[in-house]
Amino acid sequence: MEDQYALEDQHALTLENRYLSVTKKEVLDIFNDSNNYLLKSKNGINLKPKLSALRQEKIFNTSEYITIIPATTKHQHIQTNIILVKYQDSILRVLVNLIPDSIKT
Repeated sequence: MEDQYALEDQHALTLENRYLSVTKKEVLDIFNDSNNYLLKSKNGINLKPKLSALRQEKIFNTSEYITIIPATTKHQHIQTNIILVKYQDSILRVLVNLIPDSIKT
């Protein structure tokens, strides 16, 4: 059992060294960049981040956080979030769309 805890601690240290929180300044820099691919789309989804609703959630087994920014698109019934996390020296940007099982009109 002791070896299992040692492995878990080692894994947590490895995660902590790779994934870092994105600072508020970095978030603002991303969305103030006129070449930001998150805000541009060939399909024209009209992505609008709600920076005032930005929140951070702890990354399990680390002292770091992921940044979650709610957003709206032209698809009103789809819940959209922009997820940001720093991996080594790069900021990873992920767009997550939650589509309900059924849409009532």
